[in-house]
Amino acid sequence: MCITEKERKTPVAGEYDVIVCGGGPAGCGAAAAAAQRGAKTLLLERNGCLGGIPTSGMVVDFIDYENKNGLVRQMVEKTYEYSEKYHAVRQEAMKLVLENMLSEANADVRLGTSVCGVIKNGDTVTGIITESKSGREAFYAKTVIDATGDGDAAALAGCGFSVGRDENNECQPLSLLCIVSAAEREKIEEYICGGRDGHFTPKEKMLELIRRGGVEPSYSQPSLFHLRDNIYYLMANHQYGVCAYNENQLSAAALSARKEIFEICRAISSDGGIWSNFNL
Repeated sequence: MCITEKERKTPVAGEYDVIVCGGGPAGCGAAAAAAQRGAKTLLLERNGCLGGIPTSGMVVDFIDYENKNGLVRQMVEKTYEYSEKYHAVRQEAMKLVLENMLSEANADVRLGTSVCGVIKNGDTVTGIITESKSGREAFYAKTVIDATGDGDAAALAGCGFSVGRDENNECQPLSLLCIVSAAEREKIEEYICGGRDGHFTPKEKMLELIRRGGVEPSYSQPSLFHLRDNIYYLMANHQYGVCAYNENQLSAAALSARKEIFEICRAISSDGGIWSNFNL
C-alpha cells in the first residue's frame, strides 16, 4: 500500500556553482578542489562530522597513501600531524583536518543533512532537495557531484544501478568496528595486525583468544589495529546476508553486531593477564 503526499512548497535555501553530496574523503576532496578554484561550493553530509568511513566508520588507514598525490596525501599527513599535536586518536584528528581544509577553501558545509531528492531540467540535474533539522530545503547548482558512496543522488536522478555481485544481490558483509583500550603495544604486539610471530598471524592468535573466552565470532579473522598509546580499534564481527537498501535489515544487523562486540570483548578480558584491562 502507498499513500500520495499532497503537493507542498519547498524553500530554496541557496544557489551554488557546485554542490557535493557526501562528506567522505572523495566528497571533501572534490569540494575543497572546487572551492579553491573559485567556485561557490556547498558540501552536504548526513552525519554529524565529515570523513565518512575513516571517521564515522573508524577505518582511518589509507592503503598506499604514500604513493598518492594531492589532497589525499595532504589529508593523511595532516591527520597524523594533528593526532600527535592534540594527543588524539586518528579518527578524531581527521574530523578536524577535513573541517579546517573545507574552511580554508571557503566551502560551505552542511552537516546532518540528507539528500532526499533531485531537481532536474530534462536529463540534467540542476539541484538537490534535502531533509535536516531545518526541514525540507532545495539548493540549486550548476554542477552536482555525487560522492555519497552508494550513489544516492544518481539513483534519485533515475540513473541505473546494480547491487551485489551475483543474481542474488549478495553484498559484502557488514562490520561494526569499535574503539577499545588494552595493554601497551609491546605486551600484545603479536596480536596486532601488521606483524607475525613466525607461526601464527595476529588474526589467528586473536581468534584463538576469543574462542578461549567461550565465544565463536562471526568473523573468522578478527583484527586488532593500534591507534596510539593504549588505544586500538577492533574488527571482529560480520553480518551476512543483509540487504544494503533495506533499513529494517540494516538496523537489525547493527543491533546484533553491537551485542556480539560486547560478548567478544568480555571473552577477551576474561583471559586475564595482559588482557585483564581490555575494555570498550
